[in-house]
Amino acid sequence: MSTRSLHRVGADCSRGHLRVFVRPATIRRGSSGVAYVRVYDYGSEVKISADSLYPEIEVVNIAPEFGYPPFTSSIVVNVSSSAKPGTYYLEGAVIDVAKGDVLASTLVPIFVVDNDELTSALSNIERYRKLYEEYGIQYTLLKILAEHRLALSFTDMKILYESIVFRRVSNGTVGDLLSRLLRKGLIVKTSEGYILNPELDLESTRTIIDVKRAKNGMRGARSVLIIWGKNDMDKRAAGKALPRNVERVISVAQKLAKEDYWKAIDFVAHTLLGIRKTGVWLLWIEDYFVYKERKTGFLHYFVSSKLSELLRSIGLKPGFMGYHVHHSAEDLIYEMFGSYVIARRLHYRLKKLGWFVYGEPLLLEILVDAGINYIALRKLFSDEPVIKLGNPELRKNAKKYLVYGGEHIDVENEETYFYGPSRLR
Repeated sequence: MSTRSLHRVGADCSRGHLRVFVRPATIRRGSSGVAYVRVYDYGSEVKISADSLYPEIEVVNIAPEFGYPPFTSSIVVNVSSSAKPGTYYLEGAVIDVAKGDVLASTLVPIFVVDNDELTSALSNIERYRKLYEEYGIQYTLLKILAEHRLALSFTDMKILYESIVFRRVSNGTVGDLLSRLLRKGLIVKTSEGYILNPELDLESTRTIIDVKRAKNGMRGARSVLIIWGKNDMDKRAAGKALPRNVERVISVAQKLAKEDYWKAIDFVAHTLLGIRKTGVWLLWIEDYFVYKERKTGFLHYFVSSKLSELLRSIGLKPGFMGYHVHHSAEDLIYEMFGSYVIARRLHYRLKKLGWFVYGEPLLLEILVDAGINYIALRKLFSDEPVIKLGNPELRKNAKKYLVYGGEHIDVENEETYFYGPSRLR
């Protein structure tokens, strides 16, 4: 297999310049496909691992799983027939077998499609990437529409975009691009999808497309490769082995807790707690976790003794969490996951393991003012306290909020992002 068909990521490691090449898979719904990871320039035996971040995507086999670089591993993936078309990701890792260290981690894209025309276009993606480097994303997408006579949905356009630039792009970015192409009259939206304007002379479009940007187009287009140090945390702090990607988050959070405590809080909030980018972690009392989703204005809670134990083991302490600077860990989240949506999925992996309990709605009473604190969670109809901390005489001055016992459901939306991309910012 030619390495020219593989996307390269790389980083300096303590024992040589480790290089990793990734080739994504394009798979029809209800079918199987193969992605590839190739490792170079490391002197010891390594293990290749890959975890799916989605229930619709299943890693069936990795072969070979162990080896001395250079070697190539094939990752066989099954895609459920219920999977929606789009770009999915495996979390790939290269592990030093002798030490157990995670040397490097990268996301392996899986492009899930439901039509043969798009599959055909993606089979030529290397040629289109070269075109993108020369002329930019607008001209490249138009070239694909022209050569394959495609009528593509918003989701299909996003798949093409991400496969060309080899990184995640938001719905808002795709929406902005389509809006520009529509305004310039380069594409037309029909009942079947977006098509090339039939009256367009494709080669003349270079005069209306700003191709000067193309020279910088590949900057930042490569997947970020994360180098991990030794994970010195007890991997069984919660009573059983954790999912590997959760272990990595805990390792990073443990280091952060020593360097920047409140950044660690923000990082954990949007990964293990599953809070949206716009949400805020408010309280951690005993095994109760309370947060606010600003998108809806509602407060939510869940109970987890395992998560409490885990967070305590890395140096985090229960209490009022609202002091952390919102989005202070944003750079790290984007570096590791590419988006808050992917970061939140770790919470749902733990949920599948039975880590969380969601109870009936509760009444939160809270007064936090210059060190004078009163916090209580009470049953809604009986006024019976579930948790009560601080001076009860302060109850009369406390603010009261209804707290719902359940997570905010992540509902996919497509066209609304096209018409309102600013909602993603």
